[in-house]
Amino acid sequence: MMYRHQCRVRDEVKEWEQQFRRDHPYDTATKGSSALSAALRRNLVHEIASYFNVDVATILHDFEKFFDSLDIEHLITQCSETKFPFVDVAPALQQHLAPRVLQIQGCCSDPI
Repeated sequence: MMYRHQCRVRDEVKEWEQQFRRDHPYDTATKGSSALSAALRRNLVHEIASYFNVDVATILHDFEKFFDSLDIEHLITQCSETKFPFVDVAPALQQHLAPRVLQIQGCCSDPI
């Protein structure tokens, strides 16, 4: 909860994101974007293509273990090189490296 609060009140990361933001159609990991919007947009394009008898294919990546395979030392180096605020790196790494607990309707799983 403390990490979530810190993310909401600190502007340094928001300013850093604005500095490195790129307006590319393939870069949807920006403020205001969502996975739902991306999926809806993708499905709309597919439906329109299908209507016009155009073949459509989609390649989806499975990132099940992506975040657990990050090289933390390389990540810290990149944070340093891009001048990411280190005050925010430490709690983010603690959050990322901590055991995860799934919650649903007030019930918690064993730590994963």
